[in-house]
Amino acid sequence: MYVRKVFLTEYKVNLHTGKATELKDSMSQAYRSYDNIKASQVTASSTLPKSKISSYLPSHIIDGDTATCWCEGVKGSGIGQSFTIKFPKSFEISSLHILPGYGKSVTAYLENNSVRKAKITFSDGTSFTADFTKDYGFDLPVGKVTASLKFTILEVDPGSKYNDTCVSELAVF
Repeated sequence: MYVRKVFLTEYKVNLHTGKATELKDSMSQAYRSYDNIKASQVTASSTLPKSKISSYLPSHIIDGDTATCWCEGVKGSGIGQSFTIKFPKSFEISSLHILPGYGKSVTAYLENNSVRKAKITFSDGTSFTADFTKDYGFDLPVGKVTASLKFTILEVDPGSKYNDTCVSELAVF
């Protein structure tokens, strides 16, 4: 199932019984298999306050769980809000994979804003624009040595219920 052009999950549907079985959740599998972001600090320009059932901490971006997320906490859609991941030492990144919305469920993804475009800035000040209308994985033309990564929201796809913009996971390879 693709939602806003992002593959979230695959189901096998039995038309006779009307039951669906989840076969593949590529995002969760990819982020669970990635376990080498050792961030020394994850900060955000704003964070949505904790609700009765969820928190939206910036550290959720690298916890390997697509059911958690960071959510910006300003009034409006969050354009210009950001999170920064600092690493204990510089290392080389060759690609990034990002889940630009709330990956808890298809419903959560659709009800909340998701990032359409973001600026990714490295510790040396260089940057590129990530366009999530095309993909959620970005191969860098040349490996990038960096001590930090900053993700700034440039454009969003509006949610059907909430005007909060979420990011569930970011993995670097």
